[in-house]
Amino acid sequence: MGCWGLGLFESDHDLDMESMLSDEAGIDLSAATDDSVAIRADLEKDGKLCAMFDKWETRGTSNDIGITPKYSTVILGACAMRVGAKIEDRHLALLQNIYASCGLCEDGERQIKKALAAYKNDGTPWDFNSLDLHATFESSKDGLPRFCATCDKP
Repeated sequence: MGCWGLGLFESDHDLDMESMLSDEAGIDLSAATDDSVAIRADLEKDGKLCAMFDKWETRGTSNDIGITPKYSTVILGACAMRVGAKIEDRHLALLQNIYASCGLCEDGERQIKKALAAYKNDGTPWDFNSLDLHATFESSKDGLPRFCATCDKP
């Protein structure tokens, strides 16, 4: 397991969870930037997203890859926001209550805090501005990834 940044979707950990949630949803959530309209429609169909939130909210133990229910719920929320899915108010409140204690890295916490404060919840996708591994290397000094968003310390 590795990471190339401290934000959301900048680690194998987050991408593994995204993959697990994709399997559960029956749609590729990693394709959010390519086909957000279709993914949003699928998530909102027949209350699928709501049921997924309810499942992860009430789950008492870590999942098969060792990720806690709180962390999984936050990643689910982030995946939903990336495609502009309508999230019920109670689930937005849940995300607000758990994001700071679910184990996100500092940059990830800032990203989800900002998203929760500004997310329109009207079909407008949210961009977390997370970099994939290749973009991280391309944008870094000397070919090394920057692990701190506010300084030059690796």
